[in-house]
Amino acid sequence: MGAATAGRLTYGSFATGVLVCTFWGAIVAAVFAKKAAQPASQFRNVAVGLTAISLIVPIGAGATAASTKVALACAHILVAAIVIPMLTRPLRPDDSDRGRAR
Repeated sequence: MGAATAGRLTYGSFATGVLVCTFWGAIVAAVFAKKAAQPASQFRNVAVGLTAISLIVPIGAGATAASTKVALACAHILVAAIVIPMLTRPLRPDDSDRGRAR
C-alpha cells in the first residue's frame, strides 16, 4: 500500500468502478422500491450519504497531490449527480395524472 504501489487511474478502471457502483446502487434502489414507505426520498438520502462517505477515499489517499485528490472527489460528485437521479426517477410515484383535467 502507499506510494510504492500506486498506479494510474485508467479510463477502463474508472468506467468499471462507475458500472459496479451503479449496479449495486440499482440493487439498493430495488430493495427500497419493495420495502420503503417513500422509496425515492429514502434512496436519495442514503445514496447522497454513501457518496459523502466515498469521498474519504480520494481525500485520504496518501502520497497523492492535492490536485489529484480534488479531481477524484469531483469525479465522485459528478458521477453521483448523474447516477442518483437516474436511479431515483423510477422510484417516484406515478405523476402521469398530474395536470390533467378530470
